[in-house]
Amino acid sequence: VGETVFAASEAAKAAKTRSPIRAIVSHADLALGDLVQEVLDAHAEAGNGLFRGIRQLPGGFNRAPRDLLSEPAFRQGVALLGRNGYSLDAFVISSQLGQFAELARETPDTVLIVNHLGMPMWFPDQGPREAVMAVLKPTPAKPLILNLPATIEAAMPNIYADQIEWMCKHI
Repeated sequence: VGETVFAASEAAKAAKTRSPIRAIVSHADLALGDLVQEVLDAHAEAGNGLFRGIRQLPGGFNRAPRDLLSEPAFRQGVALLGRNGYSLDAFVISSQLGQFAELARETPDTVLIVNHLGMPMWFPDQGPREAVMAVLKPTPAKPLILNLPATIEAAMPNIYADQIEWMCKHI
């Protein structure tokens, strides 16, 4: 809840600037299931009306993902967010898209926001883009836009150019 206290403090400072903070999305362990209600209430109180939801990494980055999406208590926590009017911001990797789609169907009252949609956790010999496309089933009417795994701010221009070239050749 400390991050919400900090963000609310920063929001108060920025309120009369050109860049006010209008919402706070914090962290809570949704695997607590219904027991996470106390944490949500604490975030709401600390957020001074700005608390909007929880962000969660339901797997791992550069390690084997935890199977949080299939844990009943996690799903209860996600449903609880919706009952409270809060959203879930999730960083879902490509191999978790099917499970995330199931979660969306099971928790229709919870707004689900997918950060870095289906972030490919690939190595040159793997093809998760096919897995992403198989789950999302893009069409001309509903296209799929895959973003680069890094932005120009995070990579030297030659590396960024190599990434663009790779994406053009392989997607």
